Amino acid sequence: MAHQPMAPVNTGYSVAVLEFKKNLLEMLKVRKDEQPSQIPEFLQWISSLWSAVKFENFIFSFRNTLVACAYENLCREFSEWEWSFRRHILSLFASAETQISNTESSSIDEVVEALQNNSHKEIAVQTKEITEKLKVYYKRKDCNVHLVEKYKADFINSIKSLESEMKHEVRKKLEAAAEKRRNTEKVEEIENNQAAMIECKVRQLLQNYKDRNDAVSDDDLTADFERMWHREMANITGLKEKDVPADVLKQLRASLGNRQVMEDLQGIKNLTQCGRKEFQVEEKHVNNYSKIKGCCTSNFAKQSLENVAVEVINSCTRMIEHFTQSKSDYQDTFTKDVLEEIDAQLNKSGSKINTKFELDIKLYICGIASRKFTEMHRKYITEQDPLNHVQKFKSQYLSDFIDLYRERDQCQRKARDFTQLCLKPAVTEYINQSFGTDIVDAVLENNTSEYSSRALFQYTILKELLDKSNFSDFVEYILHYENYIKDWIYNHIIKCFSKDISLQELKMKKLDRVIKKITNTVEASKLEANGSPLTNNVEGTTILIQNFCKAMSDVISISMSTVERVLFQNTSCCDPFTKSLYECIDDLKQEIAKEISESTLITETLKTVSVKPQDELFKRVFGCGVQCPFCKTPCEAGGKEHQLHFAAVHRPQGLAMYKHIKTDILFEEICTSSVHGNGKFQNCETNFKPHPYKDYRKYYPDWHIAPDMSIQASDYWKYVLVTFNKQFAEKYEALPAVYPDAWNRITKDQALISLKYVFNIQ
Repeated sequence: MAHQPMAPVNTGYSVAVLEFKKNLLEMLKVRKDEQPSQIPEFLQWISSLWSAVKFENFIFSFRNTLVACAYENLCREFSEWEWSFRRHILSLFASAETQISNTESSSIDEVVEALQNNSHKEIAVQTKEITEKLKVYYKRKDCNVHLVEKYKADFINSIKSLESEMKHEVRKKLEAAAEKRRNTEKVEEIENNQAAMIECKVRQLLQNYKDRNDAVSDDDLTADFERMWHREMANITGLKEKDVPADVLKQLRASLGNRQVMEDLQGIKNLTQCGRKEFQVEEKHVNNYSKIKGCCTSNFAKQSLENVAVEVINSCTRMIEHFTQSKSDYQDTFTKDVLEEIDAQLNKSGSKINTKFELDIKLYICGIASRKFTEMHRKYITEQDPLNHVQKFKSQYLSDFIDLYRERDQCQRKARDFTQLCLKPAVTEYINQSFGTDIVDAVLENNTSEYSSRALFQYTILKELLDKSNFSDFVEYILHYENYIKDWIYNHIIKCFSKDISLQELKMKKLDRVIKKITNTVEASKLEANGSPLTNNVEGTTILIQNFCKAMSDVISISMSTVERVLFQNTSCCDPFTKSLYECIDDLKQEIAKEISESTLITETLKTVSVKPQDELFKRVFGCGVQCPFCKTPCEAGGKEHQLHFAAVHRPQGLAMYKHIKTDILFEEICTSSVHGNGKFQNCETNFKPHPYKDYRKYYPDWHIAPDMSIQASDYWKYVLVTFNKQFAEKYEALPAVYPDAWNRITKDQALISLKYVFNIQ
């Protein structure tokens, strides 16, 4: 049964109403100097008052601490369930990505389809589990669960949203992994052809010497090998460079195909000159600019677009940086993702964006992307240069040539080559790339409160802002909230690993697990399919390595072309090779452990991991990211899909650039008061036509701006406005706000007390 918002009317109600009527009539008699309201206005006022009473929507509401605590507890639980869901799917994808990297191009589509089907099944299982956890939670008799019954639908919708998000994320990641594998295999094909040529020359050289009867020294063998090598290297050509800017421009044109901007695009022949200077918002970017009356409103529209531009550019440059930090080649999907991010940011801005602004911001960002992606591509083709690749195997080919001529035992050297050339790169990549979720877990374990819920995260951020009291930090937080939070989380991770968490210890645990897996897999690979030992000959060694690579194909990415180089002219028998391999694996573990002990920079680790911990923590605490249309306070509702956005406390609107239209003075009123008053607002959404605050939900139907919990609830932001009033006015090109004198008496300690009160911090 639903709990009523108020207690039943008691017997004293009628007496109180009668007393109210008497006092009202007496007041009208006394205040003869003022014009009383007419009957229609009075009825409207009484109607509004009754609506406020019915929905507990007073100018200062009665805070229900029990409801707030119950909701906070549910948000904490849901946050844990959500991360468990994401971590499981991310782990699953890491395995899938490794399998794709070990797949031949002829079967990539088939493998990707199978992996996607398997991922969807796992996502369905995880969705069912988290849904069941929510049902069980609502059956509990403790934690005042009954008080948050009305939010159940929001969390169910958030689960559906999470399911859809993970399906989309997995699909994109699998597509990107498949394209990466196709690009890699093209390079491998060139390398294999060149390796085959070299191997043919080595065999010819070997045959020439075997036909001779005279004694030959190692120096003679080496000299002949060097001459052959020099001749063949002269025939190797580099990889052809792609026209990356042309590809980016092509995708940009396609994305704008249905807009009225093709004529403007005709003049763009090369993107590399775009985005070199700071982006400027111009008059043509502002909707209905000629119709906007007054300097104040036109400046506000322009400043709003400037903030949108900063948000879009920051978000996209982060994404571009993420792509370019990987050691892979440029992929078409990178540009596609950047263009999708631009659209998402523009849609989220809430402002009415015209096509000229959209075109110019996309040209600006695509110009940056084309240069960064070109650098990435050139770096890749330099690192994958066929000549450099073949040179890596020069000493091995020379050793093979001399050992084969001398008929020496190759077991120790072949085992060492396999561990150094095949296993070491694979193990290092495994540790570096699969380390992201471990970092998230470590941060969460050492910072249980900060990331437990969005509300507590907000409290942490706001308290730190108050402690530092740095004006530029407040501006960045208010105007560029998403960017500020991303920077804060990134710096917080670095701080954690500089002080509380051992990066080396976490990496060593990862190394121990993968080496144990490798050792066990070698042991299992010594057997035939029927369980009998492999034959102790050269063929047995080949089968051993093949069995091993197949068994590890979902754990580490081993280059099979490199394996073929290692197995060239192999004469090692299975048993002695396996014995040497175990020794080399032990040496490899010690070697990598030493490298780990010398690598202390968390910043470098954050660049190499495929799952970015800063992004995962951001998703955990950022929520829907929607901000109050008047004061920019971020929504604190749990989950991503909720019917209404709300926040615990709002701010003076002047902090978010709102000004009095006629005077250009920063607007001091808090929107929780405005929406219950008789004032009007005008902005981009209303086409700068005045609209009653009371009817704000006509333009913002998904926002519920509840009244303040008390007159002291917003003391935090009142203190901020008073402290930095002149700086905000200068920053926003306005006059300082005029506020009640009582605000001057709010101290920093009182601001902190109000913050703790709002977030229910004991």
